[in-house]
Amino acid sequence: MNKRLITFSLLVFFVFAATALFAGSTQGSRETAPTLEPIEREHISNTTKPGGIVIGPAMDRAFHYGGRHSARDSEGIIHVTWEDPTYEFHYYSHSLDTIGLTWTEPINPYKATDFTVDRALMAKMAINPVTNDVYLLSFHRVNPGEDYHTGITRSTDGGATFETYLDLNIPLGRLDEEVSWGTFAIGTDQVMHITYARANRDMMYTRTDLTDNTDLTALTFTRADGVTAGDEAISFVPSGVVFQGTIVLDRNGDPHIIFSGDGDPDFFGDKTPYHIYYKSADAAWGPIPPQKLQAELEQTWGMPEMVFDANNRGYYFFIDRGTDGMKFGTWEPPAGANAFGSLNNTGDERGDDAALDMITDNFANLDITPDDAPYLPNADVDDV
Repeated sequence: MNKRLITFSLLVFFVFAATALFAGSTQGSRETAPTLEPIEREHISNTTKPGGIVIGPAMDRAFHYGGRHSARDSEGIIHVTWEDPTYEFHYYSHSLDTIGLTWTEPINPYKATDFTVDRALMAKMAINPVTNDVYLLSFHRVNPGEDYHTGITRSTDGGATFETYLDLNIPLGRLDEEVSWGTFAIGTDQVMHITYARANRDMMYTRTDLTDNTDLTALTFTRADGVTAGDEAISFVPSGVVFQGTIVLDRNGDPHIIFSGDGDPDFFGDKTPYHIYYKSADAAWGPIPPQKLQAELEQTWGMPEMVFDANNRGYYFFIDRGTDGMKFGTWEPPAGANAFGSLNNTGDERGDDAALDMITDNFANLDITPDDAPYLPNADVDDV
């Protein structure tokens, strides 16, 4: 019998690698220098050098822009990235063991690759499950006032060094448009799936095959069919306003995108969460329009998330601005081969009918003041 363990990380207080909550063995450590011992340190703000420590009570806002992510490679090493509190650049580090007791000294990947930018935000991470290559994706601007572009870099040596960033705007032909708020995932077939916001008005999707790839600049980006070059809009939100989307692969390898839309394009807290996915057996995106996950429009902080268990059941969660609680619901795979399933299996357009407020229902004893509401949750599923 498969048991499913869903591990949640709530951003209530700042803790280094708070999103790296995985089950794993204590074997298979990797020797790398220099190292960061697990002690609390004060942060000294200095954006001119690649390193820096962001552990300590002074960093209570370091994750609040959503720029934190973690992933575990096949050797059990935990890779993490998080945003500096200046909101100007991000850090990367990886553990030297499989439970996160010791870490490498954090680096600024842009500095490490001699890529000068004015600002870099929202770094996300994915690991090729076949090669263990580490990929980072973030959006940046070279000069103040310019449009943001999205950059991708890769490490083929376990995070010791990173390659020169690829400007995703170039292969997508969007040199004069903003490409931002991107997230990505890599499947066992070595296909990288990317979703991003085009000028905060369309949630876009593109993909590329990493098989036998030796040069990031040689990557070819296509639509979901894997043949047609470029990217495609998948938001279809009547308001025409989208924010960040999260892309995750279900157990069949189909990409699901859960994103926030509506409201003010420059504000976090007035969004509606939506869900859409690509059904390979149908060669189509659905449902169209995307499924709303919340009955009340424009009541959610941006950046909803979703994970899948071994039975391909989906679990989605997001922060409700009205209650400052974390809403949690489920998605059941459709029984019909040619049908797109409704969230919560209710057939109701609103998807959130069966969702729980996790603070009220699950974490009633969690000490949270009105000024320290849970924010930007992450989760992972372990099959145990």
